[in-house]
Amino acid sequence: RSYFEFDVDRSKQFRATGPVGIKLKKANTKHQFADMDLMVDDVALNQKHVNLLQPVIFYAGENGKPIELVVQKISNNHIHGYVSTPKYKDSDLEAMAIAVRA
Repeated sequence: RSYFEFDVDRSKQFRATGPVGIKLKKANTKHQFADMDLMVDDVALNQKHVNLLQPVIFYAGENGKPIELVVQKISNNHIHGYVSTPKYKDSDLEAMAIAVRA
């Protein structure tokens, strides 16, 4: 897997992190959750009440492999975490399998 760390402040603009754009709408430090908008493949997704360390999994890209977003730290109007994507595409895996058989 490939990992992309992010630090996002509350803003009206998306912040690009790997294949995902993240826009923080609200960060609640007392209850440790965040509301955010995600931009994936030109499609806007709304994620409400994402808890601390709760993985948000969605499928995107030409290969349809899962992408995972995890918020690791929530502070006042700021979140920190990572986006995890598959390291290899299906075509790369097929090429490696053919090379191993040969």
